[in-house]
Amino acid sequence: MEFVKKNILSVICGVIALIAIITSFWPLGGFTSDLQKELDARADAYRTLSELQKKPRSLPVLKLESTEAAALKQFPNEATITRGETATAAVAQESKTMLAAAVELNKRSLLVAGSLPAPSEPLRYRFRQDYQVRMKNIAEEMLNAGRPPLPDAIKEAQDLLWENEFKDKVTMLNGKETDLPEVQADFAIAAAKVPDLLRQRVATERSIYVDESAITSVAGIAGGGAPDPVSIWSAQLSLWAHEEVFGAIAEVNDSRSIVDAPIKRLLKIDVPLLFTQASKPGEAVVASDPAAALPKSFAVSVSGRTSNALFDVLNLKLILYVDATRIPEILATMSRNRFFNVLKLNIDGVDALVEAKSGYFYGNAPVVQLEMDAELLFLRAWTLDYMPEKIRRDLGIAPPPSVTEAVSE
Repeated sequence: MEFVKKNILSVICGVIALIAIITSFWPLGGFTSDLQKELDARADAYRTLSELQKKPRSLPVLKLESTEAAALKQFPNEATITRGETATAAVAQESKTMLAAAVELNKRSLLVAGSLPAPSEPLRYRFRQDYQVRMKNIAEEMLNAGRPPLPDAIKEAQDLLWENEFKDKVTMLNGKETDLPEVQADFAIAAAKVPDLLRQRVATERSIYVDESAITSVAGIAGGGAPDPVSIWSAQLSLWAHEEVFGAIAEVNDSRSIVDAPIKRLLKIDVPLLFTQASKPGEAVVASDPAAALPKSFAVSVSGRTSNALFDVLNLKLILYVDATRIPEILATMSRNRFFNVLKLNIDGVDALVEAKSGYFYGNAPVVQLEMDAELLFLRAWTLDYMPEKIRRDLGIAPPPSVTEAVSE
């Protein structure tokens, strides 16, 4: 015991060493593992905080004309975050306002109220009647269109000329027409001028020539029975396209006569009955983020635009005779304030002398043929309300919730 007292420090150290040796063999694996996990977690947290501190930060992009974000030179505090959220919310609201304005610009009315998406039978008959009248008169009503006089019209004008100006010039003596040959000779000279006078009248009083075969009505509307909703949709879509294009042409010509108008003649407008799709009919179209870039498919369209969750694409063709010196003005005006995009142009010469012999007077400016491939965009924000169920299915659009519930029940 005396030995222990004299060597107490050595004994304590020995005991500690013995405990350490025993502990190293004791089963403390769980404790060691937990400790290691905690250390790793703390290390990860440190690295994360360090990366957050060193990470470059930028201000939100708030200008439409730039895609570069300005650098944020300090760690974002609460005031900075609040300012950023306020600015972002303002841009979001402005985007919504712009979208609403775009929808209002793009929106069209039905020819017959209630004729889509599921019209009653009386409305179907009413649409057929009104559609046929509208397509017959649309060129004259929207474009102040005309055509060179036909032979029957020329003959009628010559007959009126004889009745009104030459018939009474014949002198009667003893029941005989003494100077009929002379009067007839004078009439023949005047009558020969009638065709050109009538053609000049059309060229100066009308704003554009529109060929009789330029406009084609949708075949499904004709017939004895009431047209079905899909045929009505196709006809209405075609009518919207015609009205959009004719509105653009009318703006270009600005009520000027044919001899002064930039667009002289419409030879053809070809409007398909279906939207341009990258997917097959009935295949689901995945809704896209309005802020994300839209998918493109150059296999089906020169622009790459195809129908998607935001808008549908309608490709069409135009053949026009135009003033060769005003093509840039024509293209710019037709696209202004419209969802109308020119995709492709082919330009060919036109022989004005040959055209004049056929009754077409274009004025003194050089004239060329403009063959145009173009596209129209229709925003679904307003067209969905008019789409029949079959059209929705073909576009891969889910039916309204009420329809889905009814089917499931």
